[in-house]
Amino acid sequence: MTPAGNEAMNDYRLAPMIGFEMELCLATVRIVMGGILKDCPNLKFIIGHMGGAIPYLVERIENCFRAYPECKVNIQGSPKNYLKKIYLDAVSFHLPALMCAYAFCGADHMLFASDMPYDSEFGERYTRQTIHSIEQMNISDSEKKKIFEDNARELLRLPI
Repeated sequence: MTPAGNEAMNDYRLAPMIGFEMELCLATVRIVMGGILKDCPNLKFIIGHMGGAIPYLVERIENCFRAYPECKVNIQGSPKNYLKKIYLDAVSFHLPALMCAYAFCGADHMLFASDMPYDSEFGERYTRQTIHSIEQMNISDSEKKKIFEDNARELLRLPI
């Protein structure tokens, strides 16, 4: 569905192109700024689409927190520290984007296919492309294993 209240995304299929990611980013930052992760420090979130634009915008979020008093109403500490506790789904076909997410949160907070492509027509192809992209990351095999399975097993308390 097109993000609510945003008719500008009706053209050119902008909702699936960029709208979902922008809406996800907005919701995630609202969760942080609203103090939910401060009040519930053990709460775990897995955010799809590599966190939307969060890895790319994290320093801007941090700068605005320092600049605007209204950002400090519900949290006193760095929003970056809260955002780094969130797990990101590692579905991407663009290696620089994956590496940006990795630079933001590290392999310990990335999960493969937690947002399994729901479109049956493209799901299998997207899954193969994602596997290939993660395999191409310039990180250790042990970090790739964390992304592919270890993090999900630990987070979801699954047997080894």
